[in-house]
Amino acid sequence: GKMFKGVFDGNGKKISNISYVNAGGIFRGVFGIIGNGGSVKNLTLDGTNVIQAGSYVGGIAGVLYGTIEGCVNEASVSASGGNYAGGIVAYVYPFGKIRACKNAGKVYTDGSYAGGIVGAIHAADLSLEIADCANADSVVCKNSYAGGILGYGPAIITNAVNSGFVQAVKSYAGGIIGYANAYSSVTDSHNEGSINSDFTIGGIVGYGVCHNNSHPLLIENCYNTGAILPFATRSTYSYIYAGGIAGSLTGGFILSNCYNTADIQGGGATNVAGVLGYGNSSEYAKSLITHCYNTGDISGGGTVGGIASEFYGGASSLAEFTHNAGNISSQITYNSNAAGLIGKGTACITDSYNTGDIAAALPNVAGILGYSVGESLIERVFNIGTINGTSAKSNNVGGLVGSGYPTMNDCANYGDVTGYSNVGGLLGRPASIKDYRVSLNRSYNVGKIACTSTDAATTYGNITSENANCEYLEIDSCFFDASVTPASAYDVSMSNNGVIALSHSEMIAKRLGGAFVNTTASYPLISGFENNEAHSFGIATILLSEGEDTDSIASNFKVGTPYGAVWAGSSNLEINGNDVVLRNTEPVEAATLTLTVGQRTRTYNLIINRNKSGVDGIDADAKEVLSVKYYTTSGIQVAEPSAEMGVIIEKTIYKDGSSAVRKFVPKF
Repeated sequence: GKMFKGVFDGNGKKISNISYVNAGGIFRGVFGIIGNGGSVKNLTLDGTNVIQAGSYVGGIAGVLYGTIEGCVNEASVSASGGNYAGGIVAYVYPFGKIRACKNAGKVYTDGSYAGGIVGAIHAADLSLEIADCANADSVVCKNSYAGGILGYGPAIITNAVNSGFVQAVKSYAGGIIGYANAYSSVTDSHNEGSINSDFTIGGIVGYGVCHNNSHPLLIENCYNTGAILPFATRSTYSYIYAGGIAGSLTGGFILSNCYNTADIQGGGATNVAGVLGYGNSSEYAKSLITHCYNTGDISGGGTVGGIASEFYGGASSLAEFTHNAGNISSQITYNSNAAGLIGKGTACITDSYNTGDIAAALPNVAGILGYSVGESLIERVFNIGTINGTSAKSNNVGGLVGSGYPTMNDCANYGDVTGYSNVGGLLGRPASIKDYRVSLNRSYNVGKIACTSTDAATTYGNITSENANCEYLEIDSCFFDASVTPASAYDVSMSNNGVIALSHSEMIAKRLGGAFVNTTASYPLISGFENNEAHSFGIATILLSEGEDTDSIASNFKVGTPYGAVWAGSSNLEINGNDVVLRNTEPVEAATLTLTVGQRTRTYNLIINRNKSGVDGIDADAKEVLSVKYYTTSGIQVAEPSAEMGVIIEKTIYKDGSSAVRKFVPKF
């Protein structure tokens, strides 16, 4: 058709009662084609209008080479016989510009390429500029490429908002862009609408491709609050990815200062994440996730992560200053990797943390990285979430990494970890492919470790569990609090190889190096998290006098007060800063002490006992036992004594507050 190359200023006027229905028509809108140099501005097409044709159907124009500014479409727009439908324009060529436009009409195509503002952009080295635009109604295509703002193409999008439902029945749906190719960026934008597809779904971008180090795909200062709704049609593993910010991004991207608050549930075998479904990188197309976080609960049948489901590239893929606060779960019986940050991959993960609870029915469950497929570098990270393998198939369960080949430096786990077998405070199980190295350095665990297997004594460790086939396992200066979880048989066997059991007071006082800071009555603080409430909750603890425990306290004691920590106690405890003074009126009294940091609380149930007895020769046969604990002669608590441990100290505490101690040598 003919091109419009003039300037049309609607002066804020509305056009009403147009009904154009022609199933075979192409290049249809108020203007069929706006040519290079042409401009249309300040025009509204209200809801009484209907524009329906075969292909290239837009509210304002079918095709754009020029500029559209300050226009609003409220009409129903449909490409009923083919492709390309847009609320403002169906298809844009290089040099086109769209500013300050809004769509509030339904957009539909029987084929592909549908957008609330633009259906598709001609792929070229030049990117379309779309600024200050919004979509508020449904965008649906029966095939692929649907976006709240743009369905397909390279674009530089700033300050965009989508609040409409977006659906690409087959693939590639995004709240802002469905499919972003070179060279694209999305900044200062957000999605509030529900996004739905059978393959590759993102709250901001569905799929990103063909970027590199010189021209990375930038998604910055964006967030998603809208529902991400992958179809539940796959029952076995498949490459379906859904993310609160992006579904799948190939190498050469930057995700910066983005977050998701929506709960995301992926049906079937969908791989789901709070921020990025899938990402990779190469030397020439490096990828970065920085200052991003998720607070939504994330669940799926495949690999699940709070930040990324899968993230590959080794040294070329970096996730830094990220955190997850949502609960993560994966329950399918086919494939599973679940973690607070990254479900599966090879990447560098630094200065990041997880506070959400993690649960999965199959292997590779962890607070930070579920499965390190190749060698991954993990530094200055921590977990305070509960990690739970929920079935007899749940092995490789770790506080920080489930299994694989991590190099871990200056890290800590504070969360409880439970699994059927191969359960570890830092690493669930080291893997065993030849030439891949596993290295754990200057890190510690103070979470409770529990193994539900009947062979639990040989399948868990406070640092890592055993894999006899791992040829390259290096552990240097890794510590655990044996008063929380006594040393396992594997811990004891590794005591001369970098796995070091400490008493509670020793763990608090331990100096781990320049990456840690020691403070009063708190576990070592990872530098950089001094003002982090989640970290404060992990490290704050109580420090009793030597020889006392929570079942029998006779002396004043101390509490940790890192950033944000507030302590409150029962009336028989007086708290002054780090000091707790006993104010009991009876020889034996119960007391409670509660730590609050932000929204998190932890309560200690204590027994004040001024009638303490040590090894006093009391015949205790008639007394009711409260607990029995075992220690090595160096003061390290162990779960079960064995002959190779030598002399064992047994401490029995009775319900009347008294205690007794004896020494013995186990026979087996």
